[in-house]
Amino acid sequence: MIRAFSVTLEHIKAIVFAETASKARYRCYLSAVDANYQVKIIDFRVIRAPEFDNMQMMDGSVAKQGWCYGPTYLQPHIEL
Repeated sequence: MIRAFSVTLEHIKAIVFAETASKARYRCYLSAVDANYQVKIIDFRVIRAPEFDNMQMMDGSVAKQGWCYGPTYLQPHIEL
């Protein structure tokens, strides 16, 4: 089951949809390393964010598993 996790690194916050907190942390770590940040995986703090479970992106598309999203880029999912 895919769940939403809030991942923080100092003052940067991301919402990641993953199966486990460890996978969410690792995905953000890989993104930071790709962006040439000098960080360790233990620098990332992960907590469950159930309020984002049913969110979609601002353009109406579904959020993808393993991607790191800014919290302001997500909105409640509206059924039509």
